[in-house]
Amino acid sequence: MICDNYAWKDKRIKSIHKKNGGVASARNLGLELAMGDFITFVDSDDYLGNIDTYKNNISIFLDNPLIDIVQYPTYLVENENKKILYKPKEQLLLGNEILKNWYKGNGLINYCVWNKIYRRAILNNIRFPRRIIFEDIVFCTELMDKVQTVFLSEMGGYNHCYRCDSITRKKENNIKLQIDAVYARSIVSEKVKKYPFLAIDRINFLMTNLKMYLEVSSKVKAKELDYAQRELKDLVPNLGDSVGFIKYNGLFNKNSIKLLIIKILGFKLYSKFYVFILHIKQNKI
Repeated sequence: MICDNYAWKDKRIKSIHKKNGGVASARNLGLELAMGDFITFVDSDDYLGNIDTYKNNISIFLDNPLIDIVQYPTYLVENENKKILYKPKEQLLLGNEILKNWYKGNGLINYCVWNKIYRRAILNNIRFPRRIIFEDIVFCTELMDKVQTVFLSEMGGYNHCYRCDSITRKKENNIKLQIDAVYARSIVSEKVKKYPFLAIDRINFLMTNLKMYLEVSSKVKAKELDYAQRELKDLVPNLGDSVGFIKYNGLFNKNSIKLLIIKILGFKLYSKFYVFILHIKQNKI
């Protein structure tokens, strides 16, 4: 095998043979066996933009021992077409700034694990959850308490290949994807509720996730949705936070209106009403 040949030629390389247990299982085993100072991930469909991507970006760590993560440019490759997916300007993000950008998903830091290099020390005791498709989101959320410095690099690149038959794009996985997305996002919301400076963003995030939850729960029942329902219900903001959110966004903001209805009807009745409207719309199609 190709991997075995490289391992034979270079003793720094380990070729591991294991029963197929999915992406999370493979990554977790890699984390267990890794001995270097830095960790990175490459999906089986993807490839690096150039051969100096790791060399150039690891030099950033060596020049600054306080950096926890380096993120480098990402390109989307479909057939023979290639376009920029993530390429923010070179900059250093610190402390709360990291959480704000990570959580808001504004294009600076994303929840993908494969366009980054991590200092191995920050990954201690953090592993990928098994049997869900959006394991990257949960993994990155667990990093939030540990990461103090992220450097956004313009050097090198990661080529993410679009394939219509990949796990996240197979038609038969559509409902599973929706369930996992709600589940993963619920974990994120629960994790960040302890950060007051994210209160407004958390409510926006919550309202988006609630919409996703109600849409998928109107089609199927799944135990992952039971967890999501409990988390979503617990995360509905109190009256004071709700008023603050409405004042900040304005009464005619879409999420402000939904939040106001939830406070009037209650979470349970609002959910039933929303699903009822969904069923009416679906029957008309």
